[in-house]
Amino acid sequence: MLALIAKDLLLEWRHKEQLAAPAVFALLAATLFVFAVDPTPAELTRLGPGALWVSFLFAGTLGLGKVFAPEERDDALTALLLAPVDRTALFLAKAASAALFMGFMEALMTPVFFALFDLPLLPILGRFVLVAGLATAGFSLLGTLLGFLTSRASARELLLPILALPLTLPLLIAAAKATRILLEGPAGPRFADLHLWLTLMLAFDVVFGVLCCWGFERVVEE
Repeated sequence: MLALIAKDLLLEWRHKEQLAAPAVFALLAATLFVFAVDPTPAELTRLGPGALWVSFLFAGTLGLGKVFAPEERDDALTALLLAPVDRTALFLAKAASAALFMGFMEALMTPVFFALFDLPLLPILGRFVLVAGLATAGFSLLGTLLGFLTSRASARELLLPILALPLTLPLLIAAAKATRILLEGPAGPRFADLHLWLTLMLAFDVVFGVLCCWGFERVVEE
């Protein structure tokens, strides 16, 4: 499992342009939002989290399309599936690689987003990392399974977003709501609801993590 993660990270490092493209896309989406809407400071607190997570979602979807790309060459995916390796470990390794990829992109772009939106990051950094971690884990688990299902489809670039966006919508809403609550601060009217959104995200991760591991094994057998 660790060897597969290390291999994926090494390949991503050799092709740095694949890391830059989603980050640039997310930055352009955020910039377009700021200049098109021209929100006031109060509106930035209300609308900024939604724009942030929509940008991350679309940028992450671009990366998920390449999760199984290295194994598609020379039919290496078939050889990997025939190897005496636990299928759940294989799936979790690919999901971990996707999560690290998306986490790296978020780490690069979050300071830029908050500076662009003129929002405070340092006071909420610890809690925001928790929100981002839960959202990234759930998105990567579900996206990895969908990436495998569409890896050999002729229209995978179209199918993957169509499948991923509706299924990850509850996670996206919870992440945006939690981020807004953090920006409003402990004195905000919704701060008591923060744990509810975090619990929802954790439940999403656990439920879809189990379902995706089970589904991956069933799909591989087919």
